[in-house]
Amino acid sequence: MANLKAKDHDGNPVYLSATGAGTDGDPLITRTNLATLISGEDQTNDVLRIEQQYQYETVDPSQTDQVLGATGAAGDLLHALHIVSTNNTTCIVKIKDGAGSDITVQTNAPTDRNPRLVLLDIVSISGAWKVSTGSGVSVIAIGRFT
Repeated sequence: MANLKAKDHDGNPVYLSATGAGTDGDPLITRTNLATLISGEDQTNDVLRIEQQYQYETVDPSQTDQVLGATGAAGDLLHALHIVSTNNTTCIVKIKDGAGSDITVQTNAPTDRNPRLVLLDIVSISGAWKVSTGSGVSVIAIGRFT
């Protein structure tokens, strides 16, 4: 197979070999193998797979501002909350970003007591994620916590 002549960014001629078997005078030989997989590549299904590794922390009923993680910090990811209610009257769930304001995730009067998964995918800005729960609800917090 013949070498291909091209120009570099300065306009100087360079020679590219499609087989990688160029001559000694070639200033540039390029070898490409598309059969080599890159990290995460699934050629069978034509997708790039990204593994998301999360940890979890349980939050018992009647907790106030329980920090997620050993210390928690800005930049922690709160992926989801798995909420399990035992009654319909005291099952409020709130989250807080550091010292910020409470964000209500579930009120005291959900329509049913079925477990639910609330997807959030949010990153803390001002500090550790904190979770508060009513006496009739427990939570599994899922994410990456410091």
